[in-house]
Amino acid sequence: MPLFLFLSIIVFSSGLAVKSHTYEHITEDGVLESFLCADKPLKEDTIVILSANFTHFISTASSFCLINSSSNYSLTLTSNSTQPAIVSCNSTNTSSVLPTTGFAFSNIRNLTLHKLVLRGCGGYLKGLVGLMKTINSTESSFYFSEYHSAVLLFLNIDTLHIMDIKIASYYGFALLFVNPVNVTGHCIAITASKSAQFISRHRKSPGSGIFLLFYDKWKIVFPNIFLDRMKLFTNFDDNYDITDLNDPKLFEKRIPVINAACLTVFFTQNFTVNVYISNSTIKRNYGSISGGALVLHSNSFTNSQVSITNTMFESNTGNKSYYCALHLAVLYKFNVKEHFYVKQTKILQPLYVYNSSFTGENIIFYDTIKSGAIYFAAYNPPDNKINVVLSNVKCNHINTLGKGYCLQANSNWRASCNIILENFLAKNNGNFLLLPIMESSTFMISNISNLVLSGSKNHYIRNYGSVFYLADTDVVLDGYFNFNNNNGGRGSVFFLYGTSRFYLVNGLRASFIKNNALLQGGAIYAAFDNCTKKCMCTFLLNSTHNNISINFIDNTATESGSSVYSTNLYNCYIKDEYYSAFKAKVLFHQISNGTLDTGLSTYTDKVCIFIDNECITFSDTISVYPGQTFAIPMAALDGLNHTVFSEVSLGLFKVLKSHLSQKTNRFFPIFSWSLSDSRQILNEGTFTVVQLTIQLRNETLNQIPHQESILLVQATTKSDINFSLPINLKTCPVGFEFNQEQQCKCSKAILKLQYPAKCAISYELNKNQKMFPNITISRPSTLTGWIGLLNTSLETNVFGVASTCSLYCNAIRNFNVFVIKENASIEIADIQNLGNSAPLCLEYREGPLCTQCFPGYSVTFSSNQCKRCSNWWLLTLIIYAAIGPLFIYILYALQLTLTTGTLYGIIFYAQIIVLFNNDSNYYQEMLLSMYYYRLTNGIISLINLNFDTGIPLCLYNGMTELVRSGLGLVFPIYLLLIVVGLIVASRYSVKLSNRISHSSVQVLVTVVHLSFTRLLTSVLDVFNSVEIFTNTTEVPLIVWYNDATVEYGRGNHLILMIITSLIVVPILLVYIIILIAGKLLLKIDSVREYIRPIYEAMHAPFKSNSEFSFSINVLFVSMIYIMYIRHFTASRLIPIGSVYFQIITFIHPFKKTYNNVLNFICIIVLSIVAVTWYYFNINGYNPTTALAIANSAIILMLTAVILSHISPFTRFIKRKKCYLTTKMQWLNHRSGTRAQCTSENNNFRQRQGSFFESCSEREPLLQMIND
Repeated sequence: MPLFLFLSIIVFSSGLAVKSHTYEHITEDGVLESFLCADKPLKEDTIVILSANFTHFISTASSFCLINSSSNYSLTLTSNSTQPAIVSCNSTNTSSVLPTTGFAFSNIRNLTLHKLVLRGCGGYLKGLVGLMKTINSTESSFYFSEYHSAVLLFLNIDTLHIMDIKIASYYGFALLFVNPVNVTGHCIAITASKSAQFISRHRKSPGSGIFLLFYDKWKIVFPNIFLDRMKLFTNFDDNYDITDLNDPKLFEKRIPVINAACLTVFFTQNFTVNVYISNSTIKRNYGSISGGALVLHSNSFTNSQVSITNTMFESNTGNKSYYCALHLAVLYKFNVKEHFYVKQTKILQPLYVYNSSFTGENIIFYDTIKSGAIYFAAYNPPDNKINVVLSNVKCNHINTLGKGYCLQANSNWRASCNIILENFLAKNNGNFLLLPIMESSTFMISNISNLVLSGSKNHYIRNYGSVFYLADTDVVLDGYFNFNNNNGGRGSVFFLYGTSRFYLVNGLRASFIKNNALLQGGAIYAAFDNCTKKCMCTFLLNSTHNNISINFIDNTATESGSSVYSTNLYNCYIKDEYYSAFKAKVLFHQISNGTLDTGLSTYTDKVCIFIDNECITFSDTISVYPGQTFAIPMAALDGLNHTVFSEVSLGLFKVLKSHLSQKTNRFFPIFSWSLSDSRQILNEGTFTVVQLTIQLRNETLNQIPHQESILLVQATTKSDINFSLPINLKTCPVGFEFNQEQQCKCSKAILKLQYPAKCAISYELNKNQKMFPNITISRPSTLTGWIGLLNTSLETNVFGVASTCSLYCNAIRNFNVFVIKENASIEIADIQNLGNSAPLCLEYREGPLCTQCFPGYSVTFSSNQCKRCSNWWLLTLIIYAAIGPLFIYILYALQLTLTTGTLYGIIFYAQIIVLFNNDSNYYQEMLLSMYYYRLTNGIISLINLNFDTGIPLCLYNGMTELVRSGLGLVFPIYLLLIVVGLIVASRYSVKLSNRISHSSVQVLVTVVHLSFTRLLTSVLDVFNSVEIFTNTTEVPLIVWYNDATVEYGRGNHLILMIITSLIVVPILLVYIIILIAGKLLLKIDSVREYIRPIYEAMHAPFKSNSEFSFSINVLFVSMIYIMYIRHFTASRLIPIGSVYFQIITFIHPFKKTYNNVLNFICIIVLSIVAVTWYYFNINGYNPTTALAIANSAIILMLTAVILSHISPFTRFIKRKKCYLTTKMQWLNHRSGTRAQCTSENNNFRQRQGSFFESCSEREPLLQMIND
C-alpha cells in the first residue's frame, strides 16, 4: 500500500501530459549495473524498482556511470518494500582506499531517488571528461581537480526528489549538485566517508558530504533547494591546498574547490538561489575548512540565501587555524575592490539561522583546535547591507584554543556588513585549562559594520573570556539581555577596540550581574584610538533615552572599572551634543539607575600623591638616604575624579635649570642611584601605597648630586601625565653608616653599647604637603643613653654614644627611641607615635651628654636647666649670706638639733626621697601637679642644705658646670664656718659663751648631718666619669659626667677634684669614723674628752645599745648614693630599700615615745612612696603627684616639730616680762605674782637645763679652741 501511494505521487508529480511509464524490476544481481552503466540514454519515463532482498553490486571498471536523457524524461529509483534497497560499489575489495564508481544523472526532467542505501561508492569526476570540462570552464576562482570524486552527481535536473537515502563508506562527495533547479531532500543520511586514507596518501581532498554548485553556464530562474531531516555523521575532509578561509590563495589564482565535511553551498552565479536546511543533525564531523557546513559567495552579485532552521550542530571539529569553523562557515569573496550595489536589492541576507544549536560537548580534539563554531568573512563586499541573522540560536560548551568560540567574523573592508543575534543563548563556552583568559572570547568580530543584539530573550552565562571581542565594529543593543557570571581578561562581556561604539536603543533592558575581569572592566572594556577632532562617546543613544535601563550588580575587576572601563566616557560627542565629565556622569547615573556611580572607570587623567581623598602637591624637598624605603600614597584619577588603575614608571633625575632661550628645564638620569622598582601599579577605588627603595651604588662624594634632583612619576600610557617630588639625595644620617648592602645601618659606635639596637629610616607623609624622614634608633632599656655629635681634639662632628645621661637628658617613660632630625638634632619619642616626642636634652641644653647650654644661656644654681642670666643676679649672694646666720640662729634658738631626736626620721626621709625626685626626668610635665611637686621637692631639698630645688635661679651670666659643682659645697661649708666662728667668738665673750655653751656641739653635729648627702654627692659627682664611644676610634673618650666637654681628670677638673678632696673628704671621714668607731675611740683617754661631746650629741636621744640604728641609717644612705651615682636608677634600688624599710620599721631606738612615733611615720611614708613609685613605674604612670603628697605630709610633720620647739621660746619671753614687772613694782609687790613668776621660771629650768643659766665651765671642745 505505501509503495502504491508513493508511485501515485510520482506519477502525479511527473505531469498530466505524461501518459505512460516503463517499469524496470531489478530482482537479480548485475541487472542494476547493466541499467545504470550501459551508457544508454533514457527514451521514456522510467521507474526502476529495486529488490530489497539482496545487495546490488556495481563492479564496473568505469569510474562513473552516466544516466542521461536527451529528451528530458523522468527517472525514479526506489525499493520494492519498506526496507531500502542496498547498492554496493565494491564487491571484490571492501578495504580499498581508492574511489570506485559513481553515478551521474544529466538532463533529466524529473529525478526521484527513494529508499536506497549506497555503500562504498564514489568515482573520480575526471571520468566525466566532457561534463567536467564544461563545469571547470567557468570564470570562477575554483575548479574540480583530478582527485575529486563523487557518489551521485546531478547536472541539469529540473526537479529532484531525494527521500530516505543513506550513503555510507563513500568516496568524495556523497551528493554533488551542479546548478540544481528544484531539489527536495528528505531523510538523507550521509555517514562514514572514506576520504581519510585517500587524503593521507595523496595529500589531496576528494571532497566530502553534500556539495551544491551554482554557476552561470546555464541560466536558471529562482532555484529552490529544500533539504529536510538530514543526518550527517562522521564525515571527514582535510584540504591541504587551503588551511583557512583567510588564506591569500583564495584571491590570487584559481584553486581546487574547497568544501566542508558535510554540506557545501557554492554561489558563483548571477541569479538568486534559496537553500533551505531544516530539522537536521550534523554531528561528529571533521573538516579542515568546516566540520559542518560551508557557504561560499564567490563574485556572486545576488541576494542568494541559505536558511538553516531547527538544526543541531553537535561535536563537529575543525582545523588548527583560527579562520575556519567547527560547524558553519560563511565566506563572501569578491575579486573587485570597487564599491558597488547589487541591482536586485539593497539588503542582502546570505545566511539565516533560526532555532538551531551549536554545541561542542564530548569532543577530545579541542585542545589543538583554534576555530570557533561559526565563521563569517567578507572580502571586498559590496556597499549593500549584508545581514547575517542568527535567531533563537544556542551556542554551548564550545572549548577551543581560539578566539570566538561561537562566532568569528571579519572583513577586510568595513562595508555595511551586519551580524544580527536575536534571542541568543551562549552558555558555558571556553575553558581556562586550554587558553589564557586574555586570549579568549565567545564572539570575535572585526571590521564589521554592526553587531545587532536584539530580542526579548538573550542570555550570556558562564562564558570564559570576553563574551564579545569587537574591533572596529559597532554594537547595537535593542531588547532584553542577561549577562551573568562571565569571566574575562578585560571586559568579561564586551571588549571594544578601535572605532567600536555602543548604540543604545530606547527600551533597552540589560543586566550585568557577577561578571569578573582579570584586569579592567568587570563587564565592559572599551579602549579606542586617539581622536583629534570630534570624538564620539562610547555609548551613543538618541536624545530620548528615558526608557533605557542597564543595571550593573556585583561585577568585579582586579585593576580598574569594576563594571565599565572605557577611554571615551566624557569630553566626547553623542550625535552633535558635547558631554562634559559632569554631564556624562549624570547620564550614566540615569541609564544605570545609579549602579554605575562607583563601578565606572576610564583612562588616567592625572597621577598624584593622594591623601584624604585629594591630590597633594609637594613643594618642599624630601631628604632621601641610601637604601631606605619610603611609602608614598599615589593614585591615578580620571576626569570623573575617580581613582582608576594605571601603571606608572619612576625615575631619578637631576634638574638643570633652563636658559632664557629655553622654555623648560632639562632632566638627566642619575645613574649613581637606583630604584628598587621602576614600575608600579596603581589600583582602582583607593590610593596605592607605593613602597620605594632608593639605593646608592657606591658611597663616593662625586655620586651625591649637587644639582636639584627629582623623583619623576609618569603614566606609562602617556608621559605628559606625571608629577615630580623634589628630593635631596644625602649620605647616611647621624648614627648610621653605609654598609656593603648599599644601605644605611646602625653605626658601629652604637653596637659598642651592647644592646639590641634597631636603626630605621622611614618616611611620613602629611596633608600639609610635606614628607619627612623618621630616623629612629632604639634606646637602651634604662632610657638613660645618649647619642649625638661632639668635637674631639682631632676631629669635629664625630658621632658618639654613651650608655647613661641621667642628669641633663630627658628620660621620659615610654619614649623608647631616639629620633634624629635632618639638622642632626636628637629627640626622644614613643615608637608607636613619633609625633609624641621631646628633645633628648633638657630645655636649652645641647652638646655631649646635653651638658652644654645654648649660646647666651647659663647654668643655673638651683636646677639642671639653663637660662638667660644677668650678672645682677650676683646680688642674690647677699640673700644667701643672710640665710646662713639666720639658719644657725634658728637651730640654736629652737633647739632643732639631733639631740632632741625629732629630726632623725625627717632627715632620713629627705635624704632618700631625693633619689625618687631625681627620676622625675622620666615623665613629661603635667601643669599644676608638676609645679606643686616641684615646690614640695624644693622644700625637701632645703632640708639636705641643697639648693637644687628644681626652680632655676641664676647666679651670674656664663656660669659653667665646674663653677656650679664648686658652689654646691659653699653653703654647707659656710654654715660650718658660722658655727665654728661662733665657737671661736665665744672665747672672747663670756656672755656669748654662756648662751651657746650647751648647744654648740649639737648644732655643729646637726649641720654636718644635714649637709651629709650634699657633701657626699659633691665628692661622687666630681669623681664621676662616663665613657663616650665614637665611630672613628676604638678607644672610648673618658669625660666628666657633669660636663662631657671636660676631659676627666685634666685641667680645671683636676683642680676641682683636689679642692673637693681637701675640703669635703676630711669632714666626711671624721664624721663617719666617729659614727662607726665612736665607742672604741671613747676608750682612748687622749681623745675621749674631744670625742665624747660629739658622740653624745649624735646618740643622745637613743636608747642604750640602740645607737647602732643611727650608724646603720647613715651607712645605708651612703651605700644608696654610691649605687645611684654609679647609674643605678631608683627602680633598681626600690627592692633593696623596701627590705631595709621593713626591717627598721619594727625597731624603736629612741628613748621617748613621740620620737619613735615620728620616726615610724617617716619610715611608713617612705615605704608607701617606694611601693607606689615602683607600681607606677612598671605600669608607665606618672608618680609625681604621689611624691608631692608624700612630701607634703613630711613638710607638715616638720612644721609641727618646729612649732613644738617654738613653745619654750614663747614661755621664755613671758618669763622675762614677769621679771621686769617684778623689778618695777617692788614697792607694791604682790606675793601671788612673785610666786607665779618664780614657779614658772623653776619649771623652765627643770625642763630646759642650763642654756639660760650662767656657767663658769666650758665644754672640752670650746676649751680646746680657746686654749
